[in-house]
Amino acid sequence: MAEDRKKRYAICIAPCSSYDVGRMESWLEYMAQKGYILDKMIAGMAVFRREEPQKLRYRMCELPQDSLYEDKSPSSQQELISICQASGWNFIAERGAFGIFATADNAALELQTEPWIDYDKALLQMGYALFLAVFCGISCTFADWRWRLGIAAVLLLPIFYWGHKKKIPRVLQTFMCVMLIALPGFYGQWSLYLGNGFFITWINEGSGVFVSALLRTLFFIFFFFYVLAGPFQYCLRMQRGISVDHSQNWRWKAPVYRVTSVGVLVIFTYMFMTMFNGCTAETQPTNLQRWEQYNGTVPFALLEDFVPQSVALEAWNDTTKVQFDEQRQRTRDVPAVFYNWRASGSHIEEKPDWLAPQVYYLQQEGTLRLIDGQQLQGSLSVIYYETHWPWIARALAREYEHLAQKRLGEDYQILALPELDVDYALAYSDAQLTESYPRLLLVDGNRMAKVYFYQNPDGYTVPVEQWSQIFAAQLGK
Repeated sequence: MAEDRKKRYAICIAPCSSYDVGRMESWLEYMAQKGYILDKMIAGMAVFRREEPQKLRYRMCELPQDSLYEDKSPSSQQELISICQASGWNFIAERGAFGIFATADNAALELQTEPWIDYDKALLQMGYALFLAVFCGISCTFADWRWRLGIAAVLLLPIFYWGHKKKIPRVLQTFMCVMLIALPGFYGQWSLYLGNGFFITWINEGSGVFVSALLRTLFFIFFFFYVLAGPFQYCLRMQRGISVDHSQNWRWKAPVYRVTSVGVLVIFTYMFMTMFNGCTAETQPTNLQRWEQYNGTVPFALLEDFVPQSVALEAWNDTTKVQFDEQRQRTRDVPAVFYNWRASGSHIEEKPDWLAPQVYYLQQEGTLRLIDGQQLQGSLSVIYYETHWPWIARALAREYEHLAQKRLGEDYQILALPELDVDYALAYSDAQLTESYPRLLLVDGNRMAKVYFYQNPDGYTVPVEQWSQIFAAQLGK
C-alpha cells in the first residue's frame, strides 16, 4: 500500500517564484495535461497526484488577510474562497500571498477579484525597509550593540503597524523585518571586521574563516535582493495596471530558478549545521610556540642580529615585562595578535594561508648583554608574509601604511632611511615615541614584513638606519 501511495504522488520544484503568476499558472496547466494534478504546495515544492491527463485551468489570486486590528469571522480569506468556489473554481493550495484555484469547466468565468493589496503602499513599504536597512547598517558602524538593537526595534514598529493596517502579506512583512535586522548586522560586523584592511584580515584570520564568512555575507545580500525582486516587480506591474498573461512560457528561466532554489537550500543547511557544530569546518589550528622550543629557522633577522657584539639574550623578569606592557599600551597600531600573548618571554606562531604559504608572527623580547657591559632592553615584533604573488605583498604593505596613518593621525611621522636593497621600504613612528618604538615596512618581491622594534631609551640603542639595513639584507634569505 505504501508503495502504491508513493507511485500515486510526485514532488517537483516550482519553476518560478510565487509572484511570477503567469508562468506558475501555465506550468500547472502543462503538468495537468501530462497527468500530474496539483494536490498541495510545500515551501515552493509542488505535490502532484498522478491521474489521467486533464485539461485544467489554473488561476492564482491574492488571498486577503485581515488586519490584527480587526476581529472578523468568517475571515476575508474564507469569504473569497467561498465566492470563487461558487463560481466553479476549486481552491487547491496556498503559495505565499496567493491562493491557487483550478477548474475543468471551460465555461467558468475568469476570476475577477479586487486587488486586496494597496500596491502604492506595498512599494513604499519595501523602499522604506531597504532605506532603513542601509541607514541601520551605517549607524551600526558608529554605535555599540545596545544602540543597534534600540534603533532596529524603533524602526521596525512602523513596518508592523503599516503592514497590518494596509493588509500587506505577512510573508512579505516578516521577510522585510528579518532583512532589516540582519543586513545592518552584516554591514556593521564587516565594517569593524575589515577595519585592519582586506588582505590583512584575510590572512591573519585565515582563509578558512574569512572566505566562509565572506561567502555567507555575499549570499545573504544576494538572497535579499533575489527574494525582494519578485514582489517588487509584481507590485509594480499591478500598480501600473498591467494584466497577467496566463499563457506565459514557464520554461524561460526555470532551470536557473530551480538551481538557485536548490543552492539556497544547500547553503542554508550548511550555515545551520556549522552554526550548531561549532563551525568545525572553519576553525584553524594555532601553532603558537615558545621561542626557546622552536626548532625551525625564520627568513628574517632576529634581535641578536642587530647587535653582533652581544653575549646573550636574557629573558625579562615580571617587573620589566609589566613596564614594557605599559609602554606598549601607548602605541596605537600594534596588531592584536601580540596583545593576546600575555605570557612573558618570546613566542612564535606559524600560520600558513592560501594566499601566503609562509606567515610568521614573532614576539622576541629580553635583555641583550654586550661585551663591554652595556645592555639593550628590547622587544622585536615581526609579521612576515611570503605570498603567492608580489601584488598581494604590495597590497598588504599599503594596507598597513594606511592603517598606521589612520590610527596615528597627526602623530604619524615618517623616519629617514638609508638606501635598502628591497622593492619598497618605509619607516615611521608615533611622534610621541619617535626614539623608542620605530616601525618598519619592507616589500621585496613576494615577501612583505612589518617590524616593531622597541628599545629602552635608558640603555644601549641601535639606530633605525642600522637595524633596518640588517633586517632588509636578511629578508627572505
